[in-house]
Amino acid sequence: MTTTLFSADEKLGLLLFLLGENAIQSGTAALPAARATTVRRFVDELKQDPPSADEVDFVLDDFEKYFRFALNTLGVSEKGQDGKSGGGSEATAPTIINFRSVQAGEDTAADLARLDAWQIATALSADQPRTIALVLSQLPSDVAGRVLECLPDAQREVAFVEMSTPPNVPQAVLQMLLRATFQKANQIRQRRSEVDHTEKMVELVRSLPKLVRKELMAKLVESDEQFANAVREKMYRFNDILRLDD
Repeated sequence: MTTTLFSADEKLGLLLFLLGENAIQSGTAALPAARATTVRRFVDELKQDPPSADEVDFVLDDFEKYFRFALNTLGVSEKGQDGKSGGGSEATAPTIINFRSVQAGEDTAADLARLDAWQIATALSADQPRTIALVLSQLPSDVAGRVLECLPDAQREVAFVEMSTPPNVPQAVLQMLLRATFQKANQIRQRRSEVDHTEKMVELVRSLPKLVRKELMAKLVESDEQFANAVREKMYRFNDILRLDD
């Protein structure tokens, strides 16, 4: 078959064929029934008569164009007029998370623990590390851990070290700190959650064959080296070790 006569369904079928059976199943499952049948029929033909190198190159080149379009859509643009890399670290559509107000009860520590960890961390962000440690010491360990995770790196480390010192302050002072933190955190009703495009790109790249992955990552480095490095750092995971031979 002449590559210039490839239909859209045939291009899709060849790409899914290269990606393997899992991609074939998930890809065709997302298509309308009639189109899925056409694509599967072409994939079955390729299993009997594999594509030539020219046909593979043609479809992958076409896919690369769409891949570039996807990068630009996600904010990973080509270098701008000032010569600097564009967009890889910019979010395109932040998600707004709304928090419900929590009714105060008799146990202030329990009330505080009912709030989102991000609300608590935001309320504590202007306090001294010792104050943060005192408040966290009164919370369940899992809640305190999530709050620590939401704090800025430098503040988290100092507060964690401070938590190793027992809270040697009057109970009245602890209660005052808990009430103040609860009131401040309970007034925080929204959070703008930025979309992590790195994770999306990692999942996409991991789904590609090794040779295709290498070529596209090289293109991504040319477009935005910093973003490409961030994708590369997250691409390989601990359970990948299980697939290595002896």
